[in-house]
Amino acid sequence: DKLPKNFKLLSFFLFLSHFRFNRNLDNIDQILIEGLKQDQESAFDELFRKYYQKLVYFAINIIKNHDSANEVVQDLFVNFWEKRHQLELKVSLQAYLYRSVYNNCIHLSKKVKQLQGEEISKINEPCEDFNNLIESTELEVRIYGLIEQLPTECQRIFKLSRFEELKYQ
Repeated sequence: DKLPKNFKLLSFFLFLSHFRFNRNLDNIDQILIEGLKQDQESAFDELFRKYYQKLVYFAINIIKNHDSANEVVQDLFVNFWEKRHQLELKVSLQAYLYRSVYNNCIHLSKKVKQLQGEEISKINEPCEDFNNLIESTELEVRIYGLIEQLPTECQRIFKLSRFEELKYQ
């Protein structure tokens, strides 16, 4: 009859999700970049864990293919490691990574178009509002992360009510 406390917290988070969250993690990222330049694999591992899944979700929103999205992001990280000594970022690391994934997805879409010799569907065209896509992807990652923290039964109830539009009964 009564909803668990976590369920109410998640609903509150969904309400707050309409507002932009301001995060200042540039200092941590800067430390990790310096570690990369000094060949510290632990710095690379930390960056990978911090950004990989978010970047994959972002890529999926652009190219609509999970395998291709994983490939784009993996290639980005391989390239990032290989060029770690030349890194001179003029923007935040997060902005750099998201822009790189976006550009790589567009490049992949063009390559697919050339290989197939046919028009790519409108789904694969470049997104007009890049910032909204980033924010919605980050929000989606946060929401799914919070849902996974709920007890199993609460997860099921929440998914049924929010994603399958069933009532609490």
